[in-house]
Amino acid sequence: MFNDTKGLENIGAIILANGRDFGRCPIASRLPAALWPVMGKPSLEHIIVGLAGQGVTAITVCCNGDSVPLQESIDVPQNAGLHIKFLDELLPMGTAGSVRDAANGEKNDLLVVFPSNMVCPPDIGLLIAAHRDQAADLTVAFNPGLGDGDEKGDVANIYICNPSVLEHIPTEGYYDIKEGLIPELLRLGKSVSCTVLPYNAGSFREGHGYLHAVADYLVNSPPLGNEIPSLHRKEGQYLDDDAKVDSSARFFGPVVVM
Repeated sequence: MFNDTKGLENIGAIILANGRDFGRCPIASRLPAALWPVMGKPSLEHIIVGLAGQGVTAITVCCNGDSVPLQESIDVPQNAGLHIKFLDELLPMGTAGSVRDAANGEKNDLLVVFPSNMVCPPDIGLLIAAHRDQAADLTVAFNPGLGDGDEKGDVANIYICNPSVLEHIPTEGYYDIKEGLIPELLRLGKSVSCTVLPYNAGSFREGHGYLHAVADYLVNSPPLGNEIPSLHRKEGQYLDDDAKVDSSARFFGPVVVM
């Protein structure tokens, strides 16, 4: 755990909520992925609570037209210093365009960008430390690969960037981080680095990915019995005190039986 919280009050956290998906997954066409539940709480709430608990005080949620259901569906910490802004975008802005609009007029030391549909948000301090150690203008976070060590897996869609990168994002219109901003920074000779997360961040876009992400959460999260006293962990699985399980039942993989 990264314990040096100096400057976290000046970190601008930006959460990008995907729009509704009308082709990939029927559920995603009716319910924004940011509101898919993890242990009874929307994934967006998990990220906000996690960031606030680490000392972040400024969070902007780019809502993709869903600001009302997002605000109504989450229970956020009532910390005196926490400021959450919900930014509604009526037209697609792209990931970099959303960062540009979210950071407009704000004075931050760093910008940290997360997807809203993520089950296991990493320690923000580790991200900041990796970014600063490499003296980067923008750092891309990768999930760990299947092997040991620092082997990269897929992109976690988490970015840490200096506010100076905003100068290279067009002042309006659609602009993407991976396809627009990163190539432009490299063309200008700026430093773009990468870091590998200690565990899979659990991003998802459809039902199959969501189930894998929740399984990752059950493996990587703190013991759920701390949050729900009636749950007891045994061999990676959680069983409620009042649950009745037939002796012939067999569980495969991480599971919670309520």
